Amino acid sequence: MFEFDGNRNDPEQLLSILKRFTHRWCIIHEENPGVSEGRLDKVPLPLPLRQLYAFAGEALGGIFDSIFSHQDHLVPFEQLEIVDGKLVFVFENQAVWCCATETTGVDPPVFIREEGDKPWQLLCDSLAQFLVTFCLHECVFGSVVLASIEDPEDAVKKTGQPEIPLWTDAVYAWREPVSFSMLAGGKILRMGGWFATQYEEVAEQYPRLFNDARIQKDDPYEKVVRETWEFVELPEWVRRNWLENAIARNEAMASKFNDKADFYRRKLKSIDNEE
Repeated sequence: MFEFDGNRNDPEQLLSILKRFTHRWCIIHEENPGVSEGRLDKVPLPLPLRQLYAFAGEALGGIFDSIFSHQDHLVPFEQLEIVDGKLVFVFENQAVWCCATETTGVDPPVFIREEGDKPWQLLCDSLAQFLVTFCLHECVFGSVVLASIEDPEDAVKKTGQPEIPLWTDAVYAWREPVSFSMLAGGKILRMGGWFATQYEEVAEQYPRLFNDARIQKDDPYEKVVRETWEFVELPEWVRRNWLENAIARNEAMASKFNDKADFYRRKLKSIDNEE
């Protein structure tokens, strides 16, 4: 279905498969959910990160208006910043750790920094592999129905459903291997003891997996969420960058609409001159 494991050492193919999976699994409302080529060209990025932002870097959802921002968070494109020589691109939900990489390369390594000012430590040799793990992690936590159970192996066995490995023995921030698999013809995504689906009717069909402890997720367009600057637990540079970019974005929009208003005034004047 999605040959992540079979392409583990092919970064370009991994991101291509991740794009297909993301567009199939996630609820994306926009026609063009990625960062434009023109904007991408202005920032030095390693290839896997550039690919990720290109196909889903601005797909709305989650806490920070991103489908990759439910439990941990992909740094919004406009807020990418180099910190002590590394490009920070992911941070934990309470800023306990953040991950960074190099600004160039086909598939550079990933580094982790814990508790603010500790030195960077090597976490993963492959940025592409880490991005697959991170994005699947966020797909789990961003699903419509989410549940965690104590004895997942027994529960899966009792469903009678074949379990298809998706991405196995992967490295994430807690350094212990994590694996993902799919059940019910690809309608259930599993990560360890967590089970996720985008279909409430599927959750009802498998009560052993989706028990009374399940968490219902709302449509991101129907819920009120805090904006980035309101999260006082985040690093100051994240909040500051968000506000600075929000100011610049809105000023640019104001200028654009003023120009458009002037254009329509000129057209109206030309019509008046016809009379």
